[in-house]
Amino acid sequence: MMRLRLAATLLGLVVLSGSALARDAVPALREGMPYAAARGRLIGKGFQPVASGNRDEARCPAGRQDVCNAYPETVSCSGTGAAACRFIFSGKRGVTLTVVADGEDVGRLKVVATRRSSEKDAKWQRAGR
Repeated sequence: MMRLRLAATLLGLVVLSGSALARDAVPALREGMPYAAARGRLIGKGFQPVASGNRDEARCPAGRQDVCNAYPETVSCSGTGAAACRFIFSGKRGVTLTVVADGEDVGRLKVVATRRSSEKDAKWQRAGR
């Protein structure tokens, strides 16, 4: 009987830890999905946009201020080419993500890449460096 209780307790711990890991899992963001939808999905899964402490216009060059104004988590935007922009999010347990999106204007941004980042990236962003 004691072994049965121990087994049930261990099974319960495994299930609870598995559900905690599932909550921390990075949501799937498809390449080409609208950035606004990707942002909403991340926020819905507990990730928070990391607002930049940098309000310098160099962060978003001429023609890209609309992105920085709409999304405070903007790390940087390119002023030429595909006009890629980088955004940073912080999740539970130190999970930090960088999302790269491109598009001609704020309403047309599409996800091109997502990668895990370090918590140092989030601290750097908050400090505005």
